[in-house]
Amino acid sequence: MALIPAHAKSTNGRKRHITVDALGLPVMITATSADIQDRDAARDVFWRLRLTQPQITQVWADRGYAGELVDWARDRLWLTLRIVFRPKAPRASSSCPAAGKSSARSAGA
Repeated sequence: MALIPAHAKSTNGRKRHITVDALGLPVMITATSADIQDRDAARDVFWRLRLTQPQITQVWADRGYAGELVDWARDRLWLTLRIVFRPKAPRASSSCPAAGKSSARSAGA
C-alpha cells in the first residue's frame, strides 16, 4: 500500500490523501482541509484503512508522513509505515573525467 498526497491539484482549500495498492489501484480516498498537515491527517486515514482493510500490514509514504507517525502506526495499529525518500539527483558533471577530450592525435603532428 502507498499513501499518496495529491496536494491541492485543482481544488482550493482541500487536500486529497489517496491510498493505492501495489498496482496503483485506489483503495481509499480521503479529503481534508488544506491547513491540516499530512502526518496529522494520516492518523485518520490509517485508522480507517485498518478498519476497512485489516489484511494490510505495510504502508509506504513520502517524507511528509515521517516522524512520530511511524511509531504511532506501529504501536496503535500494528501497521508498518515505511518512509520512502526521493532518490538523490545525479551530479551535473560527467562521471567520466575524460569526457569531451579527444585522445586522438591530430594528423599534422
